[in-house]
Amino acid sequence: MPRGKFIDRIREQKQESKFHEEGEDVKLRPDECISTPSADTNDLESLLMSKLTLTSDDLWKRAEERKMMKWNEFVCGEDSTFEQLEKWLDENRPSVIDIKDGTSWLYVKHPMETRGKYDAELRKEALEAWAKSKEKTNEKVIEFAHRFGVKGGKWLIMAPSEDIDAIWFKIATAILRKELGENVLSAKVSTNEENGDKHVICIYTNNFLEQKQSEVLRCEFLIRKLGIKCRMSYKPDICSILGIYRCHTLKPSILVSNYSPREQAGSIEVEDEVYEALQFYSSL
Repeated sequence: MPRGKFIDRIREQKQESKFHEEGEDVKLRPDECISTPSADTNDLESLLMSKLTLTSDDLWKRAEERKMMKWNEFVCGEDSTFEQLEKWLDENRPSVIDIKDGTSWLYVKHPMETRGKYDAELRKEALEAWAKSKEKTNEKVIEFAHRFGVKGGKWLIMAPSEDIDAIWFKIATAILRKELGENVLSAKVSTNEENGDKHVICIYTNNFLEQKQSEVLRCEFLIRKLGIKCRMSYKPDICSILGIYRCHTLKPSILVSNYSPREQAGSIEVEDEVYEALQFYSSL
């Protein structure tokens, strides 16, 4: 299918989808635009390690090390209140909690959240298959996501330390209230790191291969409604499993959202290399 038709499909989804919030239907602005991607679509997961000397493998190794460290969690139970979360957020500010003290992530989740819990055997099988694959393209990455059932992903927001507490507060409270979608049940933020002036927030979705990518686009729209204007990118979990990070020959992000002050909304960029693959696998 020609690239233009796929752009039309996403534009159509953004224009026609209605989201039900607090008893009212909110329709996406008809003048929101889809633009072609810029040459530089820096993966926002660069967070605190944005030195040019780092390779994709270095970033992969550091990401895996972070996973093994302590995570401070707030579980949004049925009886959890805004006041309880507010207290927890005040006691666990990402600008203050330091990774050198052993905590790498601050995590807000609902108890039913199972997204992203891929077992070790699946990860090993996917990596072995990737190592044997002669074709290593963005299209092949999408094929692996479908093949191994790794359909989740995350919107990445990179924010400066001076703003991170306020932005994280908006995201965390939205997760508690399910304001980013019924199936958007968790988010995390990186803690402070020496010589680091950036933090990354990951907001998880279940299925970027669903028809029309409606869950992913809806989540982006609702994040923007919170007043967040940072540049965002969408990274499938399969990229993390295969070790595809910033500085890799492949692009880790398949979508980029830039805030348009004139439109007061996000403008979605779709990576050239994944048009056909997304079109094909979302139709299965």
